[in-house]
Amino acid sequence: MSDVSKEFLINYRTIFKSSPDAVIITLPDGTISYANSAAEKLFGYTQREICEIGRSGIVDTTDPNLDLILAEREKTGKYQGELIHIKKDGTKFTAEISANSFKDDKGVKRNLITIRDITERKIDENRIKFQALLLSKVNDAVFGLDMNFRIVYLNWGAKKMFSYTQEEVLGRNPYELLQTNINLDIPPQEPVLNGRTSTLVGVKDKNGKNLVVEQNTTKITSDSTTTTGYVVIYHDMTDYKMAENIAQNTLKRLYSILSNIRASVLLVTNDNSIEYLNPAFCDYFHLNEQPEDLIGISDKNMIEKIKNSYRDPEAEIARIKEITSTMKPVSGEEVTMKTGETCIRDFIPITMDGKSYGRLWLHLDISERKKVEENKQNLLESREKLTEKLQASNQELVSLTQKLQITNQIVEANRDELLTVNRALKESEEKFSKAFHANTTSVSISDLDGYFSDVNHSYTQLTGYSRSELVGNRSVDLGIIRLEDRERFQRELVDKGSVKSMKLEIYTKSGDKRIVITDAETIEVEGEIKIITFNFDMTERIQIMKEKEKLLKYVQRKKGELSTLIENIVDEVWFCDAQGNIILANASARNFQAKLDANDPDVLDEVISAVDTYSSDGSIRLKSGSPLYRALKGEVLEDFEEDVVVPKTGEKLNRHVTSAPIKDDKGVITGAVAVVRDTTKRKETEDRLINTLKERNQLNRILVALRKSSFAMMHAVDEDFYLNEVCRIIIEECGHSMVWIGYTDEETKKVVPVAYSGFEEDYLKNLNFTWDDTKYGNGPTGKAIRTGKPCMCEDMLVDPKFKPWRKEALKRGYASSIVFPLIYNKTVFGALTIYSPETNPFSEEEKKLLQELANDISFGITTLRLQRAHKKAETALRNSLMDLKRSNAELEQFAYITSHDLREPLRMITSFLQLLERRYKNELDSDAHEFIDYAVNGAKRLDTMINDILIYSRVAKKKRALERVDMNTVLKKTCINLKTAIDENNARIIYNHLPTVMADENLMVQLFQNLIGNSIKYKGESEPEIRITSLKKGSEWLFCVKDNGIGISEEYLEKIFVVFQRLHTDQEYEGTGIGLAIAQKIVHQHGGIIWVKSKLGDGAKFCFTLPTEPEHTQLI
Repeated sequence: MSDVSKEFLINYRTIFKSSPDAVIITLPDGTISYANSAAEKLFGYTQREICEIGRSGIVDTTDPNLDLILAEREKTGKYQGELIHIKKDGTKFTAEISANSFKDDKGVKRNLITIRDITERKIDENRIKFQALLLSKVNDAVFGLDMNFRIVYLNWGAKKMFSYTQEEVLGRNPYELLQTNINLDIPPQEPVLNGRTSTLVGVKDKNGKNLVVEQNTTKITSDSTTTTGYVVIYHDMTDYKMAENIAQNTLKRLYSILSNIRASVLLVTNDNSIEYLNPAFCDYFHLNEQPEDLIGISDKNMIEKIKNSYRDPEAEIARIKEITSTMKPVSGEEVTMKTGETCIRDFIPITMDGKSYGRLWLHLDISERKKVEENKQNLLESREKLTEKLQASNQELVSLTQKLQITNQIVEANRDELLTVNRALKESEEKFSKAFHANTTSVSISDLDGYFSDVNHSYTQLTGYSRSELVGNRSVDLGIIRLEDRERFQRELVDKGSVKSMKLEIYTKSGDKRIVITDAETIEVEGEIKIITFNFDMTERIQIMKEKEKLLKYVQRKKGELSTLIENIVDEVWFCDAQGNIILANASARNFQAKLDANDPDVLDEVISAVDTYSSDGSIRLKSGSPLYRALKGEVLEDFEEDVVVPKTGEKLNRHVTSAPIKDDKGVITGAVAVVRDTTKRKETEDRLINTLKERNQLNRILVALRKSSFAMMHAVDEDFYLNEVCRIIIEECGHSMVWIGYTDEETKKVVPVAYSGFEEDYLKNLNFTWDDTKYGNGPTGKAIRTGKPCMCEDMLVDPKFKPWRKEALKRGYASSIVFPLIYNKTVFGALTIYSPETNPFSEEEKKLLQELANDISFGITTLRLQRAHKKAETALRNSLMDLKRSNAELEQFAYITSHDLREPLRMITSFLQLLERRYKNELDSDAHEFIDYAVNGAKRLDTMINDILIYSRVAKKKRALERVDMNTVLKKTCINLKTAIDENNARIIYNHLPTVMADENLMVQLFQNLIGNSIKYKGESEPEIRITSLKKGSEWLFCVKDNGIGISEEYLEKIFVVFQRLHTDQEYEGTGIGLAIAQKIVHQHGGIIWVKSKLGDGAKFCFTLPTEPEHTQLI
C-alpha cells in the first residue's frame, strides 16, 4: 500500500472503508497497491496478502472475459463486466466488476476497481432458465415469473393456449394480461403461505375467448426463506366447466319450471326432510311462510301445517302414512279439501338402481275438470306426451354424459403430457440435477432396495416428511406405502423395466391418505442403477369424478320430476319431430294454438303460416327463419326475439324464444324443442326504460372519460402525449365519431389542430378554421373562440353556418358537432371540438359534463406548461448551486494554500524592515522612520489577516470527530483564553448551567471566544455585560450570547458574517473582519445555523443552534 499516494488514501479512505463492495487499486501490470476491508472479507486474504499475490492470485486467468476486459481498459480507460475470481480456499465465483483508470499526484497511471459477488444471482438465473427448459414440452401453459410477478419465460403451451407471442408477454403481469377473474367456485389462495396454490379461475386469450383454467402457482426459493420467482401453470378446464354448467343450468331450468306451474309440488328427501316446494303448494294449503322458509323441516311438521286443509284430516293423515310406508306410486287419487274443492293427488317414489332418493307429492285442483269429463282424456294424453318428453330428456342426458367423458379424456391426456415432461429429464443428467428440486411434480430417487437417495421439495410437501427424514429410509418402513403395493411396484419394474400409470395409495406423515399415479424408470447415476419415481397426486381429481357421478344421478332424478311437471309451465313449450309435426304442446302452447286460424294446428307449417312474424329489426321473417326450423337444421337459439301479429284476433305480441335441436346418441337430429315466453308487457316497459338508460349510460361514459383524462394529466410526460391521450379517451368512452383539439394563432387568427382521434380521414388537413368575422370564422369553432362560450351545430345538413365544411363532414358520416373553448385566465387559447354521427345528440346534462371535461383539459394543458417551465428553472438552479459549491471548494483550497505560503515571505519583509531600522537608525530622518513604522504595522496586520484566513480554511477543511462536550467546560476555557480582555474591560460573563452536546470541543471554544471577544471589543460606555443562555427546542439546542454593547445597524445584520466584511475602520476598532465568518463556518459544520438580532446602540444578541443527535459522527 506504500505505492499509493498517502494523501490520496487519506482523502478516500472513509469512502472505501464504508463501501459494501470490494475495492482494489492496481497498476497496469496487475500489481495490487491497495485493498479495502470488504475485499479482505470477500477473498479471505488480508490486505497485505492481496497486495502481495496481485491480480493473478485472485482472478481466474483462464476466463476468456479477462482478455476482453483488459483490451477495453486500454481502449477507453474503463471497463465493466463479469469475471471469475478465486478465494483463498480455492473457491471460484462469478463477480461483477467496474473499473476506471486515473493518475495519482505523481502522474502514475492506476485502476480503481470495485468487485461484487453475483453468485446467488447467477444461480437464480440458471434455475429459472432450467425450469423453463424442463417445462418447454408441457401442453399446459407455463409462465416463469420473477420475484415482482413479471413474466420472464413462457413455453409453447402458453403460446398455443393464449395465442400470445413471447414479445407480447415478457415483463407483464399474467393476471393483468389474461384478465384473470377469480370469482368462480374456489376462492384464491396466497402463494406465499405454503409455496403453492391451486385455483380455478376464468381468463381471456389474446382474441378475447373466455377460458376456464386450473391455475397452479409455485414459489421458487433460493433457500428456505428467500423468494426468487414463481412458476404459474394453467390447465384448460373449459370443457369440464362447460359440462358442469350444462348440468347446473338443467337444474336451474327445473326449479324455474317448478316455481311457475299451477300444480302444488312437494319434494321430500330420503331422510324425511323437505327439499323443495313451489309457491303453488303454499297457496293451495294456505301457508303463511314462503317456500324457502319451509325447506329443511321434517315431513311430520309439514303434515301438521297442511292437515286442516283436508275435509277429513285424520283419514288423510292415515292415508299419507300408508302411502309412505309402502312407497308404491299413486296416480290420480282424488282428495276432497275443506273448501269442498276436489284435487287429484300423485305420489311418485324417486328410485334409481333399486335405491330410494326421496318422494314427490303433487296436488292438482280438478274441481272444474270434474264438471267436464272429457278433461280426463286430456290428462291421459298429456301423460303419454310427457313420457315422450322423458325419452327426449334421456337423449339430452346421454349428450351430457358424452361431454363428461370428453372431459375425463382431457384430464387423462394431460397426465400423459406431464409424463412426457418427466421423461425429458433423462436427456441430461446435469440439467436434471439443477431442476430436480424446483420441479413441481413429486419426484424421488431410490436404490433398487427402495432406500431414498434424494427427494425434491414437491415430494416432501406431498408426504409431509422432511428431506432429512426421507433420505436413507424406505417408504415402506415410514408407512408411506403399503408392503403389498411396494411388491406390486417392484414386480412391474422388474418385468417391464419401468412402471407406467400405476395407481397407488400413499399415507402422509399426518396419516392422510392420498391417491397418486406413479411412473418410474431406472437411471444410472455415477455408475449406480437408481430408480426415479414420478408421483402425480390425483386425489382431488378423483374426488371431482365422484362428484360428477353424484351430479349425474341427481340430474337423472330431477329429469323425472321435470317430465311430471312440464305441463304446467307458464311458458309455451313446443316439441316437433324431424318432419315438422308437433308431437307435444303444453297448456300454454295449446292456448296459443286456439287463437290461430289454421286448418291443422298440429303441423308446424300451419302454425307458422297462421301468423305474421317480424324479426326484432322490424323485417318480415320468412318461414325458414322460424326458431323450430332453425333448430331442426342444428342451430341453437337463446332468447331469440320475434314480433307476432295474429290476424284472427289482431293481437300484436312480443315473444322471446329459446330453441335447440334434439339428437340421438349418434348425433342425428330427431326433432326440436322451443320454449316461448310472451314478453309483450315487459317489452313495453323496457322501451320506456331504454331511452332513460341510454341517456344515463352516455353520462356515465362521460364521467369515465373525465376520470381517465384526469389520470392521463397526472401521468403525462409532455403536452402532445396528454392531448392525444385525452382525444383517444373521449372517442373510446363517449362513442363519438371524431374529436380534435386546436390552438389559436394570434397573428393569423387561425385555429391550428394539434391533436385528434377517431374517424378523421384527412378531414382536418385542408379545412380552413379561423375566428375572424368571415364565413370560415362563423362556424361553431370560430364562434366559440370569439365568445368564450360553447357553440353547437345540431344538424350539419341544414345549418347554413356550417356550409363551408358540410361536404367533407357528411362524406365522413358526421351529423352534428359541439365546440368548447379552452380558457386560461379569462383568455381563450384553443378549442375542443366533438363530432357525432347523430343529429342533436347532446342533452343539457351531457353538455355540462363535457364543459367540465373541457375545463379539465384547459387546466391540464396549463399545468403541464407550468411544470415544464418549473423543471427548466429547477435545472438552471441546480446547475448554479453545483457551480457555487465547486467555486466555494476551490476558494477554500486557494485560501488555505495562499495563507500558508504567504506567511514566510511576509515575516521576512517585517524582519528586514526592522533590521534596516536598527542598522541605519541614526542615518534615517523622521519621515523614513515613520514610513518604516507604517510598513511594519501593515505587514503585521496582513500577517494577522493571513493567520485568520488560515484558521478559517482549517475550520472548513479539517475533518474532526464529534464527541460529548460539556459546554460549561467550553465556556470556562473560553474565559481563561480571554482573561486579559475580560479583566482590562471589567467585563461580566453571566450564564446558568449549559448542556452537553455532540461537538468538537476546540471548535466550540473558538466559537464562544469569537462571539464573547466581539462583545467585549464593541462595548458601549458602560462596562460589558454578556449573558449566555441555552434552550432545548425539539431536536436541537438553541444558544444565545447577548451583550450591552454599541449594537449593529439593521442594514448590516446579514453582511457581518461575510469574510473581510467590516463595519468600522482600523483606527476605530482593530480586526480583520473574519472572526464572525469563522463562527458561522463552525456552526454550519455542526449542522446548525447562526443569526444576530440587534439595533444600533441597543446591544447585540447572537443565536445559534446545534442538533441534539447529529446525523454524522464526523465533521465533513
